[in-house]
Amino acid sequence: MDVLSECEVSHEFSGAMVVSIFFLSVFVALLLGDAFLTQTALARTLTRNVRLERQKLEQLATLDAEIVKRFAELQSIDRRLRDFARGETTKLGVEHGLLLAMSRNKGVV
Repeated sequence: MDVLSECEVSHEFSGAMVVSIFFLSVFVALLLGDAFLTQTALARTLTRNVRLERQKLEQLATLDAEIVKRFAELQSIDRRLRDFARGETTKLGVEHGLLLAMSRNKGVV
């Protein structure tokens, strides 16, 4: 303050004011950059969780469809074996179209 009282300023801005405005503007720029980076990081984290959840749900749907398909195959095989055990003529299917015709006389074990 002693310097300001002894030195006369002929213009509106002094060197100290210029330096303080510069540092203030750098501080504001850093704050804005930090806010932007924080918002971007939070958005990516939340989006990644949603994306992973969606992938898990798609995998579960695929697995559910596979379970339903296998259950239907097992029911078909079970029905054929039950028919065979009752003595009815049946065809036991094997994958890729190979069919074995099997029959059993009724009353014979």
